[in-house]
Parts: sequence; structure tokens; C-alpha cells
Amino acid sequence: MSKDNHIYPSKDAVFKMYKYLTTYENTVAAHPGEFDLESKELQQFLVKQNIIIKPVSKSKFVKDLARNNYIVYICGDHKTEYDDKAHDLLRYIRNAIGHALITKTAVNRACFNITDKNKNQSITMRGNIEESLFFALLEQLIKTKK
Repeated sequence: MSKDNHIYPSKDAVFKMYKYLTTYENTVAAHPGEFDLESKELQQFLVKQNIIIKPVSKSKFVKDLARNNYIVYICGDHKTEYDDKAHDLLRYIRNAIGHALITKTAVNRACFNITDKNKNQSITMRGNIEESLFFALLEQLIKTKK
């Protein structure tokens, strides 16, 4: 198996992803502007788990970082009246799951490679995060709802 072969998530991970899709549609999607990327609890979690979340302003800045446990994504790419970086991230993760853009590689089976693209195929989110931390991060992001 070459290093570039994609390995898709386990059945258990897929179940958790679809559970998140349900949560997103029922409790997150209709509430932009109500989540807080800067919440104290979320920031403590990110520091403790050594996760970097990096919102950027343009697609050309969505690049891989030379480490594990990071997500870089475009924020404020919508024409609405809210500025909710956490909601943007939750939406991109929802899209990555919905479009089957979460994979693993033979090189690093412990981590998910996460990507999201817009309708023009420009990358809007890119990340690499340990599977267990991915699901814990989703929980923490959802808990930031005001």
C-alpha cells in the first residue's frame, strides 16, 4: 500500500459523523451568531489538547500546517450579519462529512485528514486531527452556544 492511499473512517467513526450531522441540522444550522470560538472552556481545551484552530480571510491562506491537530479555514465567507467563527467551522465540518472529504492515509492512520471545498472547488477548510480529538472538538464547539 502506498503512502498516498486513502483509508476511509471506520464504521464507528462514520456513525459518530452521521450523529453529528443530525445534531448540526437540529441544533446548530439555524443558530449562526450564537457560538463563541473564544469561549474560555474551548480555549482551555485547545491548549490542553495542543490543537490549533486558525480562521483566515481568504482561500489562498488555507494551507497545511507542519504538524498534527490543526484546522485552518475561511471565516466570514458568507453575506450575513453575523461574525461567528465557531459556527463557520461547524458548517465546514458538516460539509466535509456530507461530501465524504474526511479520510486517513496509510502514513498516519490515527489522524483524520479533513477538507472542504466550495462550489468553485476552492479549498475552504483543511485540517489534520487525531480521530478521538476530532469528536471531542465537535462536542466542545457545540458547547460554546450562548
